[in-house]
Amino acid sequence: MPSLSVWLRVARPFSFPASIAGVLVGTAAAAPVGRWKWGILAGCVALVLLFHAVGNLLNDYFDLRSGVDRRREGDEGRPGRFLVRGEVLPRQALALAGFCLLLALLLACVLVARGGWVVGVIGLGGLLGAYSYTGWPLQLKYRGLGELCIFLVFGPATVAGAVWMQVGGMEMRTLSLSLPVGMAVTAILAAGNLRDMEEDGDAGIHTLARWVGRRAYLLFYFTLLFGAPAIVAALVAAGVVPAWSLLGLLAIPLAIPPALNAARGLRAPDADAVTARYMTAFAALLWGGLILGGGVG
Repeated sequence: MPSLSVWLRVARPFSFPASIAGVLVGTAAAAPVGRWKWGILAGCVALVLLFHAVGNLLNDYFDLRSGVDRRREGDEGRPGRFLVRGEVLPRQALALAGFCLLLALLLACVLVARGGWVVGVIGLGGLLGAYSYTGWPLQLKYRGLGELCIFLVFGPATVAGAVWMQVGGMEMRTLSLSLPVGMAVTAILAAGNLRDMEEDGDAGIHTLARWVGRRAYLLFYFTLLFGAPAIVAALVAAGVVPAWSLLGLLAIPLAIPPALNAARGLRAPDADAVTARYMTAFAALLWGGLILGGGVG
């Protein structure tokens, strides 16, 4: 059996801040920190982490089965690839995914009992998105719809679920923050798709990057990276969110290295992980700004 350290790395924890970004931002936007339901917040964080772990494991499994993931030179520093390298067997990855799913469903029952059917619908949508990203029959990633799936799940769905669980309702002022959060998270996927264009083509799958071409997709990646803080600035200027939200803009320097690497055509093995660091800083600073500003709702 693989060691615990291998199992932890298989779940790709570098991507977990993408899971909780929408929960934290949605909670901070919904109400001042003194009115947070801390138990609910902890439950929501745990649930999205479990769902994301399931999604990561299934993504590796289906990428292996479809022939997308193959052993290549220069992949040693690349996150994931444990199935390709034989560190973990496919049946072991499925077993861990099943265990995480069982825990997630048990926790989801508790949250639905507190939040009602709306939370159940949002959670079901997130679970279906995690599976359908590479799972049969939709396989959204292979049809150029992976970016839309990730944006909707980790942006509007996660933020809306967190807001609903805190205050039992939603309004556009709080949901407006799901746009920059979703864009920043989707940038992680875009970084990986830019890196993997060649092997995705060899495997015969059509990601959005393959459909539109490198130049157009590179522009799309830049839009995700720098559009997220730009939208926050626009929301502050419009008086929708507090001025403290501008703290999120302090993360912009972290977006420059991955943007330059992509512009130069460098196939950095850890392109998605580096982009995830920027996303983590952006979401953390935005969350802190919302706390200092007393929320939006």
